[in-house]
Amino acid sequence: MPGFEQYVGLLVSHEPGATPGVEHIAPAQLAFNTADQRIFARFGDDVVDITDGYSRHTVDQLLDAKASSSELAKVATTGVYADLKGKPSSYPPSQHTHTLSQVTDAGTAARLNAPANGNAASSEVVTGDDSRLSDSRPPTSHQHSWSEVTGKPSSYPPSQHTHTLSQVTDAGSAAASDVADFEPRGSVSAAEARTVHRIDQRPDPLLMHFL
Repeated sequence: MPGFEQYVGLLVSHEPGATPGVEHIAPAQLAFNTADQRIFARFGDDVVDITDGYSRHTVDQLLDAKASSSELAKVATTGVYADLKGKPSSYPPSQHTHTLSQVTDAGTAARLNAPANGNAASSEVVTGDDSRLSDSRPPTSHQHSWSEVTGKPSSYPPSQHTHTLSQVTDAGSAAASDVADFEPRGSVSAAEARTVHRIDQRPDPLLMHFL
């Protein structure tokens, strides 16, 4: 028997790669390859490498925590779509609808409508072409507290102070002029009246020529 020495009930080989055949080993015998650290056994007409095998007891222990096929859904062992439960009656599924409660990521605006055109109503969302979306629109009625007012005096009422004309928003163009820059009240009309009176007091030159 090439590569193997016979012991009582055992075959031993020290040659790397040596494996026994059915002609070398009898049923219930074991063959050891010390070079490869392998163990062989004959089962019927087959010689099997049992080095990495498990005993039935070990296998039973390992399988004890595993689910049996009877405990699994049928589809787990068949892989057939028809064995799935809860599947649509047709695939792809037929046209159907959902409610917002079935949509997990719907936003707070999901229940609101947007106007087809024009400005939004109070129950609608405002779209980008809403005419009120500008800085010039008046604010809605609201209130402010004294603490929200900025630039106010540190004390109230404010202490005595002055302003320049540039700080007065409705000053006219004459505000910076002095009284002396203008005619006294009624002075122009009074002078005009005196001149007319003096002319009226003089005789008509043409009339005096014929007298």
